[in-house]
Amino acid sequence: MTAESRGAERADSPGIFAVERHGRIVDRLRRKGRLESAEIAAEFQVSGETVRRDLIVLEQAGVLKRVHGGAVLTAVTGVIPDVHQRETIMRSEKAKIAQAAGRYVPAQGGLILIDAGTTTHAFTEVYTFDAATTVVTPSLVVADEVLRRSESNVHTLGGSVNPRTWAESGDWTLHALSGMQADVVFLGASGVTVARGATTSDHTDAMVKRAMVKASRRRVLLCDSAKIGVAHLSHFADPGDIDVLITGAKANGSELDGLRTLGVEVVVV
Repeated sequence: MTAESRGAERADSPGIFAVERHGRIVDRLRRKGRLESAEIAAEFQVSGETVRRDLIVLEQAGVLKRVHGGAVLTAVTGVIPDVHQRETIMRSEKAKIAQAAGRYVPAQGGLILIDAGTTTHAFTEVYTFDAATTVVTPSLVVADEVLRRSESNVHTLGGSVNPRTWAESGDWTLHALSGMQADVVFLGASGVTVARGATTSDHTDAMVKRAMVKASRRRVLLCDSAKIGVAHLSHFADPGDIDVLITGAKANGSELDGLRTLGVEVVVV
């Protein structure tokens, strides 16, 4: 982007950059189901052309569908599926990924962060943490699983709980992570590419993931094969931020080769 285009973007949208505006548009769509272009232009004080560009970008990301006069949610990504619905998707592959993740738990115990998500939950279904390990998570589902199966200390980060994902987010969550230094974090993602790194479809979720990356000495990404080569709206980690990627055998081979070239340890199960 040139200096001129950056200046034009700022002038057209005072006090807010495009990426922030995109996130807020998605939030409003999830609440209302449909937005009019004129409504977006008025709320964010931008031109009709800027709204058109925003909606094109979000449509290409699979978040919405443009219709006459505005946009509606897409059937696939507009509403985050209930966590229990998502548990059934690619369950066999996620179980294999979960088994492989156990080797990256520090043998001497320590502080471990575990992200929200179905693949990270699958990890806690097969791995038993010992009393020397402290598990910290934004996921009530993960916390419940670890409490039932392990002897470790368990902490949740606090924050606003999403009723569909049972995951915490918001200022409290980010504040809890700001002073933390974990030995390892086990992350989930909606997509991973060489070009954009790890991404998710929800910008509030991305903020928490980004903070967990920063708060950890080692980062292990658990990601089923369908997500390799796919990019979503909100970026939370560059390839260089990821130490290990564990994925399935059907993953895009060229993307995995590119990630290896960038220094990521890729484990295929």
